[in-house]
Amino acid sequence: MYTQQDKKSQSNHRQAIYLPVTQRVGNKITGLVDNRPEIADALTTRESLKSTPAVQQRKVHSIPGSAGAVVQREPIPATVNGISHLVKMEGKSIFRGTELPGEIVHGQQLIIETNGAKRSRRGPNQERFAHEDEERGTHIYRWYRVLQVGPHRMPEGVYVREDAIQIGAESNGDIGFMQNHPPSLETRVGERVPHMRTPESRAMDRLSRAFWIPMMESLHRSEYPPHLAATLIGGRLHMRGNLGDREIPQDRDWGKEFTSFVAGEKYGGPKWAVKKRDKMKRKLQGQAAGKYHPPGITDMTTMAAVQAAIVNPRSIDFGRGEGESREVVHGEMRLQDEIASGIGGRDQRMPRRRIRQQHISGVLEDCAFCHWAHAIFNQVIGEKHGIQLTSAGTHGGIPAKWKAPEWMIANPEAMEMFIKKLHAEGIKFKVAGGYITVLQAPKASGNLPDDSDSDDEHIR
Repeated sequence: MYTQQDKKSQSNHRQAIYLPVTQRVGNKITGLVDNRPEIADALTTRESLKSTPAVQQRKVHSIPGSAGAVVQREPIPATVNGISHLVKMEGKSIFRGTELPGEIVHGQQLIIETNGAKRSRRGPNQERFAHEDEERGTHIYRWYRVLQVGPHRMPEGVYVREDAIQIGAESNGDIGFMQNHPPSLETRVGERVPHMRTPESRAMDRLSRAFWIPMMESLHRSEYPPHLAATLIGGRLHMRGNLGDREIPQDRDWGKEFTSFVAGEKYGGPKWAVKKRDKMKRKLQGQAAGKYHPPGITDMTTMAAVQAAIVNPRSIDFGRGEGESREVVHGEMRLQDEIASGIGGRDQRMPRRRIRQQHISGVLEDCAFCHWAHAIFNQVIGEKHGIQLTSAGTHGGIPAKWKAPEWMIANPEAMEMFIKKLHAEGIKFKVAGGYITVLQAPKASGNLPDDSDSDDEHIR
């Protein structure tokens, strides 16, 4: 599909620019679709550079005022890293340029020219940070001219930011890529919204469940946490239960319990549950042995950390010892606070980072309150610092009492967003010391699932 850019940007009779958009089947990118109603004048040249090796081609331009002198443009292959947009230069300015409709996505092939790269103030997430970039006034981002997207030629003046591509990368024919879905403030109370997840996030979910199942199968299950959450910080897995009267017990060696479970120790339950757990164990065993390679992995650091945790559970940071206050704090919010405290201030003289996703995994889906808190974190903190929290989705239920994360309590803008959402959902509540106590709420149809779907992943 091709989408024409906003007519407002065409007011001075510039030609319409079209960007080919990828066709997807589920989360699989299957190619580019050409179903334009007409071919834009700017793209009348339809010859593909694929007919000859890209690195051997030259595009020759005469230099005005020089007899016979030429400048050669050397097309270089590049591969998109993540998801980004192309920008059409406005006059001599990329900062004032127009973002082309549609996205360029991970694994997509471009042809660029590296000579004559331009510097600009324009960085990632321009829709939110244009004012900041303009105020700083430092041209710290490098942009390259794009000659071609897949088989489609681009007109003059279309550029891509350096950190959005990997230069010189050749396609292996598999450009499938899946990102985790970020939480949204649009989710409603009682509405279950499961999210598709990457193999890396499913692996963290699976690990959390393997620790949690022995706890819940013990004779004292009512004393143990109803949920465990995990994330990757500094290359190490951090796992947290809820603070309060159901924390991770410190008088048991849960690393040993976990190892026994993975090795095949049988636990009770109906046959379907035992069968499901056996399938999960085979994946854990395969990952520990380095033999489990689900398709679609792009983050080997996370997979290596999960593998290390399966082999040596003591490599996990459980953060024990800080639960003396008996405050009821959900494990996801404890991890969210750790992520927020580790960000620090951003040096305005340095380029802003592109968004990287950080999955907060766990045994169960988020409650609605934690889900909204993730969405608010992404808006208030994440975009500025290049972090987007993701999760397995939400079951839609709300707790009777919930403690906001410390960073939110200290941020009036974020707390106001959360309170506004509570009012919008018709929830009657009171707030004291960062605690949200629910007095009355719409009936929630969502229930806590007994497990996540992390072990439903297809095994090749």
